[in-house]
Amino acid sequence: MSARATHGAGVCILALFLVGAGVFRYAEKESMNPTPSPTPEGGYVVLLTKRGFEPSELVIPHGEMVTFKSEVGTFWPASDAHPYHDAYPAFDPGAPVASGTSWAFTFAEPGVWRFHDHLHSYFTGTVTVDSGGREGECSDPTSSTSTRAKRMCMEEYIDDVISREGLEAGFRFFEEWFEHDLFFRANCHNVTHRIGRAAYRYYAAGKLNSFTGREATYCSFGFYHGFIEELSVTTGDLTKVREFCTIFETKNADGISFLPACLHGVGHGITDLLASPVAHTPAEAVGESLEICETFWEDEFRRSSCASGVFNALALMYQKGTYTLKVDPEDPMKFCREQEKTYLTDACYKNFKALIYTLSEGNFVRASHFLEHITDEKIADGAMDNLTTYAAKDALDLNKDDALIQSCRLVARHLQGSCITGFAAGFLSFGPPNEEYRRAIRFCGLKGLSEKERTRCYDRILYVISLQYPHTKQNDICLMVPSAYQYLCIPVTP
Repeated sequence: MSARATHGAGVCILALFLVGAGVFRYAEKESMNPTPSPTPEGGYVVLLTKRGFEPSELVIPHGEMVTFKSEVGTFWPASDAHPYHDAYPAFDPGAPVASGTSWAFTFAEPGVWRFHDHLHSYFTGTVTVDSGGREGECSDPTSSTSTRAKRMCMEEYIDDVISREGLEAGFRFFEEWFEHDLFFRANCHNVTHRIGRAAYRYYAAGKLNSFTGREATYCSFGFYHGFIEELSVTTGDLTKVREFCTIFETKNADGISFLPACLHGVGHGITDLLASPVAHTPAEAVGESLEICETFWEDEFRRSSCASGVFNALALMYQKGTYTLKVDPEDPMKFCREQEKTYLTDACYKNFKALIYTLSEGNFVRASHFLEHITDEKIADGAMDNLTTYAAKDALDLNKDDALIQSCRLVARHLQGSCITGFAAGFLSFGPPNEEYRRAIRFCGLKGLSEKERTRCYDRILYVISLQYPHTKQNDICLMVPSAYQYLCIPVTP
């Protein structure tokens, strides 16, 4: 069975929707930093009105309290990102704030804290906590000791660099960290999401004329996923979100269509926007979003790509304990089996990969047991491939690819081939920028693979490369593949 036929939809979900070759361009490069807020006599107050939060940008000294009030009824102010509130978890009342009451929070951590109304997430604001000139740990993002502090510091630092110097500078730091910091390599997708969200804010403010370039493909294409999610959550306009994807209905100058990545971002974004804060079941949390995917598009391909983003968002809700959702650790894939349409079942299994990997404490062999019951061969292959594509991020610095193949021999026999192709694709997704293909090619050539597995492995990575690189680069990469397998290269035309 061709790897392209088996895994095409899963790969396309990760594809980046570029609009021809180019770089980031700006209408103007002015600073987007907020101006200092005057200190009010009665303390700092943020009021939610029909127009949104007022003030929407507030700068306060470290350790000051801000009181949040509403004149439009019940609300729920909390830190980004919606709906997880994981940027500053303490900045969250944990429940709706009743009309006529208020909620006060003391900002003990310096930084730029974006927030939103959890009940109406298109109402947003920013509280910047001034450190008073003290040098904090974020002066060196790689020096933080705790995992959470380091991730927050890197994201805050990237935000600051982008606000001062632009997106290109943000990607320069990205490349430096990827080269020198092991923690960053395993968490880089989150940072590309952050850059994408920042890019949307430039775009919405008229400061970004185009957003194309090889940089945006880094770390499994998180840039554009973040861009579309920010568009969905901040505008709340589903029609605008749908229309934005029509830009990518035609292929770019390199003959590549990046529409699937846009649709995936839409599914993720509308779920973050619409998921019920009082959801107790997965159907309550994402049922409306899945219906919108069905309504927006008539063909199965677009519906599936959109639904993939919905299921990805649901898996994150389970992982982060969002709302009152509780995952059954013995049967985390139950909701996938309950889907009545085959393409929804397929999209669900593929996008629950991070959930089962986390439940299995980073052991992909143990996580594969959740997939053994899948009777549809194509769906089982896609789910296993996506699992090890995700797991590859933790194997980047091990340099023990033979051991990875031996570990794939420990999964169920019918899943071993897709276990191998998944790792090869993962090296393309999370490998060093502009050099991703080198290790993937070496991996497919290892002696531990059977001839069938090797052919399938090259077929898989060459398909991904056709989505990820311009024509001229594809031809160069094809010549690096052993001549016996070059027939698998995707034909390109000038």
